[in-house]
Amino acid sequence: MPPASPAPIQIREQPAGDEARRLAAELGLPEPVAVLAWQRGLRDRESWERFSDLDPAGLEDPWLLPDMDRAVSRLVEARERGESILVHGDYDVDGLTGTAILVRAFTGLGMDARPFAPQRGKDGYGLSRRALQRATDSGVPLLVSVDCGSSDGPLVAEFTDAGLECIITDHHLSTDLPEALAFVSTQRSDSRYPHRDLSGSAIAYKLAHAFYERSGSGRRPMRS
Repeated sequence: MPPASPAPIQIREQPAGDEARRLAAELGLPEPVAVLAWQRGLRDRESWERFSDLDPAGLEDPWLLPDMDRAVSRLVEARERGESILVHGDYDVDGLTGTAILVRAFTGLGMDARPFAPQRGKDGYGLSRRALQRATDSGVPLLVSVDCGSSDGPLVAEFTDAGLECIITDHHLSTDLPEALAFVSTQRSDSRYPHRDLSGSAIAYKLAHAFYERSGSGRRPMRS
């Protein structure tokens, strides 16, 4: 039997005439971004500002995610002690975006956050042994993962024994959960968060949201 034909690509409706150029000028955006906004119903400044204003007051409660309290409590300790943090993302767009969110959030509160982006050919998938070893050798006591780590239980256990505490944030879920200090994921069966399919970077933002809330800084994450 011949393979089934792939489904045709669905092209979204395009803005007519000079609409994209007008919207780009009104919102101060590159025209391709304005087209994406228009396609999603964001066709004036008011709707764009509602979409782009990440006011935590209008977002779902980050404390509904499992292990969020444990993760934030350890981050508060790290801040009070002046400890360094390794922020280990995945190599894809989701992981890189989430890494940038957390590094900016942590440094915005005066913390030493060190980003690591793995190379697929050198590090493979998941957490990088060389990154964890480098952190351990340099005395970094805490790792926060973004979009990875859920399937790295043995590596997490090995480096936990070596003194590196691990907060795993991920939107994947393996059969055996890593025995980390905290494992924050909407995919866990005990998650009370109302939306199961958040991206890895969205879960990273939820961690930043909760951390800023607990820190009492009166500021928003990503609005330093």
